[in-house]
Amino acid sequence: SAHVKTSNYQMTVRDTDVKVDSTGGAFTITLPPVVEAMGVLYIIRQMVSAIAVTIVDKGDAITAISTTIASVTGALGFRSNGEKWFVEFTLA
Repeated sequence: SAHVKTSNYQMTVRDTDVKVDSTGGAFTITLPPVVEAMGVLYIIRQMVSAIAVTIVDKGDAITAISTTIASVTGALGFRSNGEKWFVEFTLA
């Protein structure tokens, strides 16, 4: 979706580029199902605020992931191998 997320959001497999604005306070973005997302690069970008946005998986991955974007221009890229999520890149 092209809309900027401002509250808790569950990503779908089509949400490959999610923009977030935490001006209103911290919230959580949940990655799509690990198996369905295999091989696809998912990018989450902080657009406005430096209040941390937490990124978690659905609890369906072998290794749980929980990380945050706290930089105003920060972005994280995630990729699934079908069993677990990996942080593909970090931009501060």
